[in-house]
Amino acid sequence: DRQAHLENEKTCQAAAVVIQRYWRGYYQTQEYRSLLTGAVHIQSLVRGLIVRDRVLKEHLAARIIQTAWRGKFASVAYKVYKVEKFAATLIQTAWRRFVCE
Repeated sequence: DRQAHLENEKTCQAAAVVIQRYWRGYYQTQEYRSLLTGAVHIQSLVRGLIVRDRVLKEHLAARIIQTAWRGKFASVAYKVYKVEKFAATLIQTAWRRFVCE
């Protein structure tokens, strides 16, 4: 009777150890997945921040290039305007001189 009781207790204890082992394994797996999900989320946020920063820098660079190009184009257009205005003034002066004589 005592022997059977000890055997039954050993069996119950072994079963409890197996249950605990599976429970701890399950719990650790859930903890690992939770940490992994958090790490992936943080990585995603950081990558998004890096990409947004790079895009912002590219936009600023494009704006600088466009500003320089527009400035150069406007400068050339203004020089052409000045030459044409001077030519028109010369023609008007010559015409008025011709008409007045």
